[in-house]
Amino acid sequence: MAKSIRSILEEARRHDDYYEHWIVSDFTEELCRRMEARGLTRKSFAEAIGSSRAYVTKVLSGEENLTAKTMAKLARAVGSVVRVHLSPVGTYTVWLDVPGSLPQPAMTSNMSSAVNYGDSVLVAAGTAAGDAGDLRG
Repeated sequence: MAKSIRSILEEARRHDDYYEHWIVSDFTEELCRRMEARGLTRKSFAEAIGSSRAYVTKVLSGEENLTAKTMAKLARAVGSVVRVHLSPVGTYTVWLDVPGSLPQPAMTSNMSSAVNYGDSVLVAAGTAAGDAGDLRG
């Protein structure tokens, strides 16, 4: 009997590899967006970080084991910084990047907390209605 997609996903969520892939995917997707916004090709990005186009391809495909130091270097090359947030299971997080420093944002009824980190505001909201776990599935 064939497994359902839901059962395959539930099984995957029991392993750290699932969450490792999630982190790498989030980083590389955002890196690609930042490269595109700056008009950088893989070749020009490789030149900016003093590396090869092949290395950039390996990074963007998720094949490179990225350290925090490497992630910081890659982010800086696209005019960005890396932010890290631990989200409780069953919640979702919304990032709002705002130029300059801002005071604490006004709270709305659907926000459980908001934290100002200088040039980024992290809004952590409660669980989604009917949520059966994290929202990636």
